[in-house]
Amino acid sequence: MNRRLFLKEVACATGAAALAEGLRPKMASASRSSSKPNIILFFVDDNVVETIKTGGLCPNIRSLGENGVTFTRAYTCHGVCGPARFAVLTGRYMSRCKQEHCNVPESRIHGSHSTGGMTIEGQKFIWSGKILADEWNAGKLMQKGGYKTFYAGKVHGHMQDAKIDDPDLEAAAKTDPWKKQELMRRKLQKAGWDWAEALSSGNLSSSGREEQGIPPDQHSPEWRAKATIDFIEKNQDGPFFCYIAENLMHMPPPWEDMKKDPLIAVDGIKFDKPLDVMPPRESVFERVEAAGLDSTYSAALLWLDDMVGAVLRKLEAADIRDNTMVVFMQDNGHYFEGKNTVYQGGIDISPVYISWPAGQKNPGRVCSELVSSLDMVPTFMEAGGVERPDDLVLDGTSLMPIMKGANSTPLRDSLYAEMGHTRAVVTKKWKYISFRVPPSREFDDEEKKIYADMVKRDKTGLLKKMGCRVVHMQSSAPGYVPPAWQTHPVHFFDKDQLYSLVNDPKETKNLASNPELAQVLTEMKAKLREQCLQLPGTFGEIKTLDDCPEEFRQMIAEARKRPLIPVKKGRRISNKMPKVIGKKPEGH
Repeated sequence: MNRRLFLKEVACATGAAALAEGLRPKMASASRSSSKPNIILFFVDDNVVETIKTGGLCPNIRSLGENGVTFTRAYTCHGVCGPARFAVLTGRYMSRCKQEHCNVPESRIHGSHSTGGMTIEGQKFIWSGKILADEWNAGKLMQKGGYKTFYAGKVHGHMQDAKIDDPDLEAAAKTDPWKKQELMRRKLQKAGWDWAEALSSGNLSSSGREEQGIPPDQHSPEWRAKATIDFIEKNQDGPFFCYIAENLMHMPPPWEDMKKDPLIAVDGIKFDKPLDVMPPRESVFERVEAAGLDSTYSAALLWLDDMVGAVLRKLEAADIRDNTMVVFMQDNGHYFEGKNTVYQGGIDISPVYISWPAGQKNPGRVCSELVSSLDMVPTFMEAGGVERPDDLVLDGTSLMPIMKGANSTPLRDSLYAEMGHTRAVVTKKWKYISFRVPPSREFDDEEKKIYADMVKRDKTGLLKKMGCRVVHMQSSAPGYVPPAWQTHPVHFFDKDQLYSLVNDPKETKNLASNPELAQVLTEMKAKLREQCLQLPGTFGEIKTLDDCPEEFRQMIAEARKRPLIPVKKGRRISNKMPKVIGKKPEGH
């Protein structure tokens, strides 16, 4: 399908009323007088807030804080892409994922689902898991509340289990990138999204190779901006909800893509003509050079900022900016090699900006309360007057009290995070990390032999230095050396880790064994247990089978009767040698 036919399909799908929009006189938008605000969530990817905090040039993004609230203690509960998206789109922890492999005990992590699952001890390995099309998500909830809903950007497998009775489309989608867009969109529509465009199935390919005549993936924030602007134009009478999951600034290097053909986007999609909704790409390099900034991360941030600016200008032109809540948030942290962990570098996503001129008090405020990406769904529901379904489970809390001026009212005294074999609680002063490897996930003799062989071939010496130990996110065979171990080598494997976030924000000094802080450690463990008791699964001695429902205990008992999965048949063997982490700009 070419671009012209695709746009024709978009027009048909929006209906005759939308097509007539440009033909009738401009009238006051219903959303301008309605109590329901429009809502836009920019959910960006890696390295963004880190570049903002080191002085990156992003006037449009910063304007959201200047005309709204800047949250300086914002966290995701999962320090990696897929689970972070699960949380922000559902308001629930990944522990609650309904996919079968997350709820059926396996004997080893090296079984059929090596990036997720549950052990025969009942402990969940938090990583892989998708939102199912039939469960509540932000789009479905806002649609139920009378909103037109829009999805752009990174899908990451979420809500793609919907059945589409169109085998021809499914076959064509394997080779035709426009058909792939259509297939992903139709599945999202079954999950509560009225329209979806400019989608990427996941991270962009870093191979840079043309395959089967299709150019390699490229970042294209212009497409996301154009798709969002078109949706707003057709739905400016509101209310509407837009979720824009931009791939920037995830790899492949955006600053390299900026130098490539601007007509090419994800999956090698090629447009007939420039989209012309953002400043020319070459001007990005000119502006960062004039500001004395680098032409890599700073350039990528400004490119992203141009996309945000294009959408904000559309809201202003349509005279609906005042009654539009705009949220800017990163998926997970990406500094001090903390990604894929519950260290600050993986879960700290500050700053988060929320701006809603018509519905907030005292714009320009800075809020240091503990907030979570889980809070987005309840915030949107309260702002939009969306009634809560009886069967909806939410782990987040609405931020509307803060938006309305209650800046000093604590929402909570702690936050919870979970990744792999770790769980954590965060307060304003302290972080407690608990690392518990279930016995069934420890390496056996055969795996230790594999590790010993890899040590002999490892020219970096990292494997020998680290030792044959299961790491926080042990998802494959022995031999994975996490970057976070290289930045946290002293205490990475400690079962109990206590850090002062006030004095040691990079978490380099584990204070768990300090007798003067024994009471603090006890209190933090109690907070962790309280959180674990509210969620499915066990976690070491902190939440045991005795704390679980009878039905769950019976399921685990049956699983333990099954034989262990043989090592050579039930896991992936990695031949990759570890890499020494490269030097990044300060703050990354």
